[in-house]
Amino acid sequence: MILWKGLANMLRLLGRGIFISVFFSFFLFGIEDFEKICEEEIAKEELKISLINQACVLTAKKYEKERDMGNASWYYLISNNAHQYLNEQEGENTSFNFYTNLGHAYILKHDFKNAKIAYENVLTFNIDLNQTIHEDYALLFKRFPNKEKSLVKGLQLWNKTNFTFLNILELSTKYEKLYNEKKYDSMIEQLQKIIKIKNQTILKDSASIMMDYYNLAKVYEERKQYKNAIINYQASLNLAKKMLDKDHIHIGTTHNDLGLVFNELKEYEQAEEAYFLALKIYQKHFTKEDNEIAIIYNNLATIYGDRQQYEQALNYYQKALKIEEKNAYENIVHTYYNIGLLYQQMKEYGNVLSYYKKILPWIEKNTLDMATYYTLVGAYYQEIEENNQALWHYQEALKIREKALGEIHSDTAETYNSLGSIYEQLKDFEQALTFYQKALKINQHLLDKNDIFIAISHNNIASIYTNLEEYNKSKISLLQALEIKKNILKKDDIDFAVTYNNLGFIEEKLRNYAEALSYYNHALSIYTEVKGKQSLEVAILYNHIASLYKEKKAYELSIEYLEKAKNIINTLLKDDHTQRALIYNNLGLLYTYTQNYKKAYAFNILSFDIFLKNRNKNFKILNHKQKGLYLESFGNRIDNLCYAAHLYKANLKHTPKKTHISLNTLNTWLKYKGTLFEYDNILSMVKNNPNTSQETQKLISNLNDFNIQLSNLKKKNNETKIKEIETQIHNIQIEFSKKNDSFKNLLKLQNINSSQIVKVLKPHQLYIDFARGDEHYYLFTLNHKNQITFQQIEHNQTLTIDTNIQDYRNNTANMAKSIDNKTVEKNQSNSLEEAKKILSNLHYLIIQNHLTEQIKDKNHLILSPDGLLNYLPFEALYHNNEYLIQSHKINYISSGKEFVRQTKIIHQKPQKEIIIFANANFDATLKSYEIPNKDSLLAPMFGNPNKVKRERVFSSLGKGEIDILKKYYKDPLIFKEKNATIKNLMQLPSSKILHLSTHGLFLEDKNILNPMQKSLLIFAGGNTNFKQATVSALDLSTLDLKDTELVVLSACQSGLGEIQTAEGIVGLPKALLQAGAKNVIMSLWTVSNKKTAMLMDYFYANIAQQQNYSTALQNAKINMINMHPYYWSSFILSGL
Repeated sequence: MILWKGLANMLRLLGRGIFISVFFSFFLFGIEDFEKICEEEIAKEELKISLINQACVLTAKKYEKERDMGNASWYYLISNNAHQYLNEQEGENTSFNFYTNLGHAYILKHDFKNAKIAYENVLTFNIDLNQTIHEDYALLFKRFPNKEKSLVKGLQLWNKTNFTFLNILELSTKYEKLYNEKKYDSMIEQLQKIIKIKNQTILKDSASIMMDYYNLAKVYEERKQYKNAIINYQASLNLAKKMLDKDHIHIGTTHNDLGLVFNELKEYEQAEEAYFLALKIYQKHFTKEDNEIAIIYNNLATIYGDRQQYEQALNYYQKALKIEEKNAYENIVHTYYNIGLLYQQMKEYGNVLSYYKKILPWIEKNTLDMATYYTLVGAYYQEIEENNQALWHYQEALKIREKALGEIHSDTAETYNSLGSIYEQLKDFEQALTFYQKALKINQHLLDKNDIFIAISHNNIASIYTNLEEYNKSKISLLQALEIKKNILKKDDIDFAVTYNNLGFIEEKLRNYAEALSYYNHALSIYTEVKGKQSLEVAILYNHIASLYKEKKAYELSIEYLEKAKNIINTLLKDDHTQRALIYNNLGLLYTYTQNYKKAYAFNILSFDIFLKNRNKNFKILNHKQKGLYLESFGNRIDNLCYAAHLYKANLKHTPKKTHISLNTLNTWLKYKGTLFEYDNILSMVKNNPNTSQETQKLISNLNDFNIQLSNLKKKNNETKIKEIETQIHNIQIEFSKKNDSFKNLLKLQNINSSQIVKVLKPHQLYIDFARGDEHYYLFTLNHKNQITFQQIEHNQTLTIDTNIQDYRNNTANMAKSIDNKTVEKNQSNSLEEAKKILSNLHYLIIQNHLTEQIKDKNHLILSPDGLLNYLPFEALYHNNEYLIQSHKINYISSGKEFVRQTKIIHQKPQKEIIIFANANFDATLKSYEIPNKDSLLAPMFGNPNKVKRERVFSSLGKGEIDILKKYYKDPLIFKEKNATIKNLMQLPSSKILHLSTHGLFLEDKNILNPMQKSLLIFAGGNTNFKQATVSALDLSTLDLKDTELVVLSACQSGLGEIQTAEGIVGLPKALLQAGAKNVIMSLWTVSNKKTAMLMDYFYANIAQQQNYSTALQNAKINMINMHPYYWSSFILSGL
């Protein structure tokens, strides 16, 4: 054994040469001498038992008097095992030495049962005594030779008990290592093994196993396995109540921990009871101003907040805050967070940020705490639909967490979920799904398979599949979430309502109406019970139930639920919340079905106004692709509005009211149309504005440089660098989008309306704007007196218009083929008659039916087409043996915004009168220049350059147009033959007119996401090195054409591009207008070189006679009016 004072070994090694006479009286010695004599005697080979007994007993009594039971027990043991009553002396300060010696004593008495208990008590001290106890046994064998059998069995008992200790020690060491590595599943396994072993020993009722249960509960809580956590907390608590004082601090702490877990399980009554038990104990140990009391107040406030008992919650938070502010406790951070979250829950948003910002002085130097701050502030901004702020804060949180914690961490997964939710809200479902799937993968790696966070991830992923209309995939994910929740939650837990609601929606979409209604009602009963009848969740569910009844054509019942939903959200949500827009949109649709057109129109206007406000905010943080997805996700809401407005107007007799509806609808359309490219247009105008700051000009320059770099990198297939440059471009686009409002203020385009168009219209001009809905064309007309018309073209007529446009395009295509086949003389007459018939039909459907009165006193039409009307040359519409061009001059404009923008362009005097690119040598061999090129976008269609050459050969266009232009311009700058290159194009000096006579091409490839990359022009070298000789519309948009009045695209199909609803043709003309050109002449189809040169000759001759561009083109076409319109109607003027 080891003496409590650590003296045993030293005493046992005292020299043997000291002779002590047995005849001396012990009374002559002091107590220290007795201890010395005892130790010397037991160290001898031959023991004098009587001397040992006397000296050792006196020493034992001395130590017992001093309450040193460890040393006392040893000296009693070697003095003939004279400590029969020492087991009665066991107390709080009993040492491991005592239990060791007590075990030895029981062995000598052949009481192995009590010996085992004593030895097991030794193990509770977690000290390795194996070697010392073996030394004890060596001495005991010598001291008690007659007890050899008992001692042999005793040593075996010790070895077995010690093996158990070593096993526990090994498991404990492994547990500590796993704890440091945060390997929770393995930690649980080790603790379970430790507890199992200890339960087979005296340790089953020890403080040691009490803490093992407590630690196991903590691990289960960390893993969010709350039911297992409760079981182990209660096991620890039961042992604590047996072993400790009823008001022991550990008991209070365990009650608090139980409260936290009950709160997570939404067992609020049990949580409240546990917190108050903890508070009662804490109040006996701490003063009323201690931090521990504030923690309990905080926890109580949380459950009151979750139960929507907001007054009580605020009361307890204020109690906690009073303590923490007075004593500067760091826990004040959590209180500020919690109060902010409570106000957010109460929808009192004005109080949220003020509390969050109070946190900053406490956490500014702790990056992980800042990540938590960014996450919570991001969630606040997301809830109030300030998505640009939300996205920024989530991205900042992600930067910190990925750097500090790595990707595989629960906090990082939380941020991925947050980013997924914001992209889902922004309707970028592809990006959202990527983040949700990353979060799920991490959680499945870290958490138990039945963890609630895995269920949440499945729910999130299901939401994306629902938005993508992949309903069966969504159902699978939802059922996975439901299965997890059934394993861990109460049957009436509010989380079930979320899944039931979503499953109801899926079953509705799958037309399983009975199942859908069952899920909805189940969710409704939970929401009503937990959240209350006037909660937002109930309102959203009412909307879903209304949708179901709409599908069943029970319209009145559907309206009843929608009205209930509206009444709730109007009291809870701000005026421009998207949930309001959704309910209003649905009410507008239902009131249309029930022919209450006044209400239908009113709700559609409300819905669309909210949509526009949120679109403008969200566009500040979206790139081009994301904007398109965002608009697409909302469906054709403008169609709903126009349809409701038309029906309401048609049922009114009061003319002023009709005019008001028409103007209101037009103004809404003007704000909507052209939105996708509004950023590009405004950026172009700012770039060309002399008042633009140097900082902004530098950003624009950087954007152009990055676009050029991107083109060259795509040629080299450098994916890593491509990603970097694309990110840089995206960031600049976002930066400009954030400043979009200030740019629009500069250009006075922020709130465009009809009055801005009226101001610039002349008496002879008429503005005509078309809108293509799902089933109808709508058209607006506006003149200089602000007189407006608004009409709907019936569904069957809309289809007929589109069919006739396609027929006319086929007619022109056949003409082009007959020219190539040299059969034009044979086919022209029939083709002309067919064309006139088609164009007569279109004149009847569009002009005669809808515009006769409006255009009769106008000779200049400014058209903003939509849908397939973008491909129709209105000049060619035919009636009474006359084409429309013979009575009306026509300009095309993509939108009302573009019309107003064009009127504000300021041109300076250019360096050159005209610059010409013509007669390019497409067979030229080019040097490898660093030029703009969209290599990757060509690959899907053409593959390698050799394949391009075999499949597509560009013929020379001749020098005819050069000779024509030389007649009208004295000193033109001409780039021809091998000099008609992209390099020279991109380095142009400024000019009044830029004439491009070359081949155009449009790639109909769905793999190319940006439509500006699909429209191409071909320059010198096009046959030998197609990629080097090709420039896209996106590249052309980087040209500096701010002083250019006119660009002439004397190229086949130069006016082609991708038609996007409410955006017009996205292609070469749009790019050149964005680059600063005021007007662009383009072709809608391929025209023969000879007739193109003829038209250009007439056109430039008219310009030489001082005709404006629009009039010059009109008269040039009239000069060719007796020819097939294929030859002259292809070229149209975009701009003013």
